[in-house]
Amino acid sequence: MRGRTIRVPQIPADTFVYRARKLEGSFSSTEGIGPGHLSYPPAPICPAGRLNRKGFPIFYAATSKSPLLFELGAQPAEHFIFSIWQMQISPIISCLGYTHSVFTSLGSKREAPQWLSSRPEDEAATSNDFMTEDILSELFSEKVLSYENDKYKLTAAIAEIHYELLEGGAKQFAGVIYPSVAMWANGDNIALRPWFVDKHLQWKKSIHIKVDSSDGKSFEITELDSARDLDGSGKLQWAGYSGFRVPPGISSGHCVFTEGRDELGDYIYGKDNVVGHWVLIDEKTGRRFAV
Repeated sequence: MRGRTIRVPQIPADTFVYRARKLEGSFSSTEGIGPGHLSYPPAPICPAGRLNRKGFPIFYAATSKSPLLFELGAQPAEHFIFSIWQMQISPIISCLGYTHSVFTSLGSKREAPQWLSSRPEDEAATSNDFMTEDILSELFSEKVLSYENDKYKLTAAIAEIHYELLEGGAKQFAGVIYPSVAMWANGDNIALRPWFVDKHLQWKKSIHIKVDSSDGKSFEITELDSARDLDGSGKLQWAGYSGFRVPPGISSGHCVFTEGRDELGDYIYGKDNVVGHWVLIDEKTGRRFAV
């Protein structure tokens, strides 16, 4: 690994990430929960995962909502809390799994992104760098069945190497971005280290959803409720209804589909899978409200 060149994505500050938790067991109600209940688990109860050993928490999330239900193996009639978080600074993120062979083996519908180097001299990476990355990516991206958790020892070890590549100084890797194996590399997961989550990640919104059906390739869901921290109390304050209600005082207005995520990071897919959100415009005052 020493001397190996890694091309990493440049992720800007204000980037949104998405996380989900299934409503079950002791976490079966939306009553009284705060953002901490939706973050990484406490060390004593933290299970092993693709990027962590047992007892060493990692904040598993995605760069969009799409991979979440696939990653959790969601089934019809199950309930989940989606949470939206926003980065306060631009992190240094390592990457794994973005090779042609991995995307081909998983049957991805997209090409593997080629991260651009931030330094011209890095373009002189040797073929050995790429060969090493290919081997590590293939090992890391292997599908792991529910009874094969011992395989996580290898993938966690590969991830740990990538966490620790920056030696000394104030800069350190905040985590690793990698293609979603459960979604055939058609979406991206991001695993963030606790120090970054505690200091530089802010919860923005949560959505209570129910899975209606699944054909194995997509999900039909119903949004039941949404929550924000409206008064700074640290608790999720649920609206008590799904969707959007017209604010008081608006007698007439119209909605416009606007590309991009809203100010809380939420979005829907419009025509041709364009990411966007609805904006209500008060015809009297011109004020705009995200729907």
